[in-house]
Amino acid sequence: MYPSILALGVILIEIATKQLFRYERLDYLWDETTINDYYEWAWTIANCSNLGNMIRAAYEVVVNNCLDAELFKDGLIDPSKFDEDLEIRQSRLYEKVEVSKPEIPISQNPPQTEQTRLVSRSRFTIAIFCALPLEADAVSEVFEKILDEEVKDYHKAPGDDNIYTLGKLLHHNVVLVYMAGMGKGAASQAASTIRSSYPEIKLALVVGICGGVPLYVAGEEDLVLGDVVISNGIVQYDFGRRFLDTFLSKARPEIAGPKLRGLLAKLKGLGCQKGSLVPRKRLQEASANGCPLSPKIHFGLFGSGDIVMKSGQHRDKTATTHDLIAFEMEASGVWDILPCLVIKGVCDYADSHKNKNWQHYAAATAASCMKAVLEECAIGDW
Repeated sequence: MYPSILALGVILIEIATKQLFRYERLDYLWDETTINDYYEWAWTIANCSNLGNMIRAAYEVVVNNCLDAELFKDGLIDPSKFDEDLEIRQSRLYEKVEVSKPEIPISQNPPQTEQTRLVSRSRFTIAIFCALPLEADAVSEVFEKILDEEVKDYHKAPGDDNIYTLGKLLHHNVVLVYMAGMGKGAASQAASTIRSSYPEIKLALVVGICGGVPLYVAGEEDLVLGDVVISNGIVQYDFGRRFLDTFLSKARPEIAGPKLRGLLAKLKGLGCQKGSLVPRKRLQEASANGCPLSPKIHFGLFGSGDIVMKSGQHRDKTATTHDLIAFEMEASGVWDILPCLVIKGVCDYADSHKNKNWQHYAAATAASCMKAVLEECAIGDW
C-alpha cells in the first residue's frame, strides 16, 4: 500500500551497496496488487546485502523503517483520502527516521565486491582497438585522463586475457585495447572477449594506420600520406577461391548499420568546411604556395584482410573491383562482433615502396581525428 516509501528503501539499499537491483520475476509496474511481492523482494535484498558491514547502524535503521509495513499498519487506506493518508505516512516516517539524526549515513570506504566492480565497469561504453604499440601510444596521448589510480576497481572479468588502458576522453569513458598482434584473428579474439569485462560497450573504433589508394573514384580524389580514412564499410577482399592462375574474390561490402550511417552523415562535415576545401593536385599546389599540407578526411570502403598489400598493380585492381580507398588488416575481425567504425591514417600507398617513415605521423592524425569523431558522438542516443 506504500510503494513510494518502499521505493525509497530500495534506493537507499542501492546507494549503500553501489549496485542496481533487478528482480527477474518482477518485471511489471508497482501497484496495489503486486506490492506484497515487492516487500518480500526488498526484505530479501536487504538481508542478503550484508548492510551492517557496508553502512552505519543509523543508515540501516532508515532502510529497515522504509521496509517496515508495521510502521503504517493503522494508517488510512481510503483511496479518496490519499493526501491525508500520505501526510500521516510522511509524519510517521519523519518521527521514526529523521528525529534519530544519523551522523554519517554511509561508510566512506565500503568494501569492493564483484557486483560493485561490475557496475563500475559498466560505465565504459567505447572500445578502441589498436594492433601496434605506436597506434596505442598515439591514442593514449589524446586522453584527458588515464585511470591508473582507479583501475583496481575496474579489474577484468575472469578469463579475459586482453590488455587494457582505461581513460576519459571528452564525455566518454573509453577502453583502449592492446591487441596481441596484427590481423583479423587477433582482432576477433580481442573483440569477442571485451564484453565479458565491459558489458556496456556500444561502439568499437579500430584506430591506427593503413595503406591508401593514391587516386580513387576513377582518379577524381587525391589521397596523400597523412590523410585520414573513415569507414563507410569494409570489404574482406581476401575471402574467395584460389585457382591455379587466379584468385576469385567472393567478398561483398559490409556497410555500417543505420545508427552508424547517421553518425557518418554528421561526420562528413569534418572534412568539407568551406574554408578547408582542398582542390586536386594538393601536393603540387601546396609546394607552389609554400604552405604546409593539412591532412584531409576521406570517407569510403576499407579493404580488410590478412594480406599485406605491397603491389601497386594488385592494389589498383582490387580497389577498382571493390571500390576501395584504403587497405588495413584488423577491421573485419571486429566488424561482425561490435558496432564498428574504422579511423586510420595513411602511412603508405600499399605498394612496393612501403616503408615505416610515415607511421607515427599517420597514427597521430588518426588519433586526433578519432577525438573529433567522439566529440560529435552521443552514445546515450544509440
